[in-house]
Amino acid sequence: MQRREFHHAFWCRCCDVATWRTSAAGDEDSSDRRPVAWPRRQIRRKSCNSRRVHAGFTRAWLHRRTEYCLRPEIRRWRYKQARPLAQELVDSRVDAIVVLATPAARAVKQATSSIPIIAIGMADPVEDELVSSLARPGGNVTGTAFLGPELVSRRLQLLKEIVPRLSRVVVLWHPRAYGERTMAGMLKEIESAAQSLGTRLQLVPAAGPDDLTSAFATMTTERADGLIVFPSPMLFSQYPRIVTFAANDHLPAMYAAREAVELGGLVSYGVNLPDLSRATAIYLDKILKGAKPAELPVQQATKFELVINLKTARALGLTITHDFLLIADEVIE
Repeated sequence: MQRREFHHAFWCRCCDVATWRTSAAGDEDSSDRRPVAWPRRQIRRKSCNSRRVHAGFTRAWLHRRTEYCLRPEIRRWRYKQARPLAQELVDSRVDAIVVLATPAARAVKQATSSIPIIAIGMADPVEDELVSSLARPGGNVTGTAFLGPELVSRRLQLLKEIVPRLSRVVVLWHPRAYGERTMAGMLKEIESAAQSLGTRLQLVPAAGPDDLTSAFATMTTERADGLIVFPSPMLFSQYPRIVTFAANDHLPAMYAAREAVELGGLVSYGVNLPDLSRATAIYLDKILKGAKPAELPVQQATKFELVINLKTARALGLTITHDFLLIADEVIE
């Protein structure tokens, strides 16, 4: 692959984007440029923890390419600006683009069918029409996916174990987080699980951060016994607000990522995003050495971690059984 510039784009927090142009250390104007520099990314403390995803990717990248460093250019974008930014990256004649989550991957794929796109944490890339199949993507997109068999329903089952009296659950979801078929699949799965567990569901949509205030008001009115937060890059970025709401409303909540539990949320069940980012760095290395995205299988998550916050459980008046603690991957005291 001819070396021009490599842009590494992280999309989160509707969307945070960090791009790094590669250049030779100490010689930015060298015609024999090689990716270098030092990763420096500043994320506000109460922003989403995409810094951990970034750190995982960077460590894996530098481990494989120790002669490289990164010179960052950090900008913040919102979803409506995703397409213009994607086109800007494509017009910059980059060698590869790394994105975080499905919305960014879809925006960039619409802008180019030739530049390799390596995506961290896609949902269902087949249903979202990003790849032809997991085994042989067949286009210019590959990377990692976080959805697994019965993952959505398992979250409801685990919440039921923590809250035995659970009978009414509100589901906070972002209807356009992923493709229509992927979202329909998630809804069908949790509705089936609720029926088998004898639990009533109330779906509360939020199209963007500005809708959360009204969503919180609706959830308070519902007087539910528990809350499930669907996976979504936008909702992930709003975990601080959601965790605060759940605490104030005395609402046991299940999240899709451990970052919420670290902020004070009750429990999470899902993939470890830094692990996915490290796997993505390996793919980037292969692609820059000549591999084709079309021939690199999308890596599906095989390990899902259960994390619980005992301090939050005590504040909610919940008793976590010894058996539950035994199956937890991490217990935050």
